[in-house]
Amino acid sequence: MSGERMSGALHLERLHVRRAPGIDDGGFALDGLSPGVNVVFGPNGSGKTTTAAAIEAVLWADVAARTRATIDARFTLAGVAWGAR
Repeated sequence: MSGERMSGALHLERLHVRRAPGIDDGGFALDGLSPGVNVVFGPNGSGKTTTAAAIEAVLWADVAARTRATIDARFTLAGVAWGAR
């Protein structure tokens, strides 16, 4: 697919933040994310901002280079399954 442009919606299916500043080893995972809009809510200090930063790092490599975190993600794009670490 080198040089070929893919179209269609990107569906983030799973995000696992294994390690990040303020998150203990083992971290947390978001599984079963649905296509479209997902709402992440919780009290202060529950990981909402860390989740947003992890998604940003998975989508943009230059951000990932600055991130002090270990993140795994699984997503589909145009019907093709992908993984990122």
